[in-house]
Amino acid sequence: MHIAEIIYDTTFVITTGIVLIALGLSRADIKNGGDVKRCTKRVLILAASSGLVSGIPIFYGAMWLFDVTGYYVNVGHGEIMGAAPLFNLVLGIALAAVGKILLQWTSIKW
Repeated sequence: MHIAEIIYDTTFVITTGIVLIALGLSRADIKNGGDVKRCTKRVLILAASSGLVSGIPIFYGAMWLFDVTGYYVNVGHGEIMGAAPLFNLVLGIALAAVGKILLQWTSIKW
């Protein structure tokens, strides 16, 4: 596995972790009587911004850090340079959509 792939996978883990933390905190806020719409909006904003943050500065910063320390980061033809921010943003938005469904979920009462 190349260093670029490790960095790429790490940014996915960071995005997923931030969104899951935001979902957990929002769910706790809703259980304590918080507004569902405000919590879902907060999760959507945090998810999209975490995708952008881990896709652009963290990904490029980690690649630069490996390059400065002397490890060559092979990016092939450069597709990963554009794919990392885009896929992290899409992952954040997809997780936010699932989170919106889960935050508005109410159990059926017979």
